[in-house]
Amino acid sequence: MSAPRWERAVAAATLVALAALLVWNVDHYPWRKGYDATAAAHYIDTLGGERRLPRAADTDVWHNPPLWFAVAGAVYRGGKAAGLSDPGLPVQLLSAAFVGEAGGECQA
Repeated sequence: MSAPRWERAVAAATLVALAALLVWNVDHYPWRKGYDATAAAHYIDTLGGERRLPRAADTDVWHNPPLWFAVAGAVYRGGKAAGLSDPGLPVQLLSAAFVGEAGGECQA
């Protein structure tokens, strides 16, 4: 059973607003100061560098599924290879784009 149209509109508007906030954060808050930035960086390093899933001893976010971290790691390494002064910025923008896309899917 499908949700009523107004519920989908509210969900979509909320996700689009969140995506806009995430884009705004790119310019105003360094990603490295995020509450779990260090843990996420350790997850990405373990996944990409050691080619294994992290354990509880490696990072506090070890229990999260690896797909986002694999994608984020590839984008981060791409930004680094491109010579960006902060290769984490494209990862932040990608995160915002995923959330915005989810908002668009709520309308479908």
